[in-house]
Amino acid sequence: MTDRKPAELAKQLIAAIDQERGKSWRKCLLASRVVGLYKPGLTLAIARKRGLSVDQIETWARAGRTLYALRRLMGDAEQYHYFKQVITILGPTHLAILGRYWENAQGRYRQMGDEDAVTVILEAAMGGWSKERLAAQLQESFGSREGDPPEWLVYGDRIRKPLYKLTTSYGVPDELREAGKQMLKALDMTKAKEVENDE
Repeated sequence: MTDRKPAELAKQLIAAIDQERGKSWRKCLLASRVVGLYKPGLTLAIARKRGLSVDQIETWARAGRTLYALRRLMGDAEQYHYFKQVITILGPTHLAILGRYWENAQGRYRQMGDEDAVTVILEAAMGGWSKERLAAQLQESFGSREGDPPEWLVYGDRIRKPLYKLTTSYGVPDELREAGKQMLKALDMTKAKEVENDE
């Protein structure tokens, strides 16, 4: 793949961000393509250029992937009418929330099938659900299994090894090394409290 394609997609996404305020499916579809390139630093560069967070662009990307998937599933003439209603009534954040459970990237959630996803998003659109209500419904139906560690603890475990490398690598500025050590200490203390509470 040449560098022209990522640069061109980035330019299109920046133009969409500048031109389209509020609910914009084009912005989400472009974001899904840009984030999907896995080009190091590209999402961060776009976020910085437009004063956005990387999380915002990744939310749009997840909404775009979910939109593609729903369109594929609801492609026949009868269901396309419902698909159009969903994207008219609900916003990108609703689809991003659905995508979080549907993509099931880390396998932390109970399996959500295609039929489940379509059913839930149609209920949300027809019922005029808020983002909070949709998230609560998905958590109740497809959330973490009983006995799973809290999500923040899983993320803490994921960053432990990189933090350790940061604190032990040669040439790391003292302030950064000290901050890494403090973070590791806080993670250890918090994890110990969590284990204590579970016993």
